[in-house]
Amino acid sequence: MENPSCLTLAADAYGKSIVTVEGLDEVTLRALGEASLDEGVVQCGYCTPRFAVVSSHMLKEEPSPTEDEIKEYIKGDLCRCTGYLGIIKAIRKTAEKLEEQQPT
Repeated sequence: MENPSCLTLAADAYGKSIVTVEGLDEVTLRALGEASLDEGVVQCGYCTPRFAVVSSHMLKEEPSPTEDEIKEYIKGDLCRCTGYLGIIKAIRKTAEKLEEQQPT
């Protein structure tokens, strides 16, 4: 994963591609949103877009992440409302749902 926007100087982003939550794959975003609601993750909403972007990127690189891989990807994300157990469960649930939707 590239550097988070909050740690990147604007000059360093010149000529680079920047993905925001609005640019995410709708199928993945919808599955992640549903799993997040199921697990009670969405509260204040401050960290939600970053978790969505990071999770979406991770699931493209690693469609069946382990708990340790999820923790590694989200280690730079801060959540003060829910803690991380629900977030980890939501990401795993999303991975399972997306895997079920893959053609066999």
